[in-house]
Amino acid sequence: MSENATGVTEEEKFRFDLTGFFIRPAILTPDEVAAIVDQIDRIFHDPDSLPPHERGMPGGAAQLIIDHPKVM
Repeated sequence: MSENATGVTEEEKFRFDLTGFFIRPAILTPDEVAAIVDQIDRIFHDPDSLPPHERGMPGGAAQLIIDHPKVM
């Protein structure tokens, strides 16, 4: 499928319109994913182990998702 000016294929646009999201594999590195998973685990199981600004989303490692160059 061809991509438009945003780099999104017609199929991805259709899936986004249908579900509100689409998946792009290999955007984040394994280390980035591990850091975000660790943050989420700590938010739910030991929130006091995180600084206040990292106890919610987006914050801490999850902040990366907001303006990651491969996502933009």
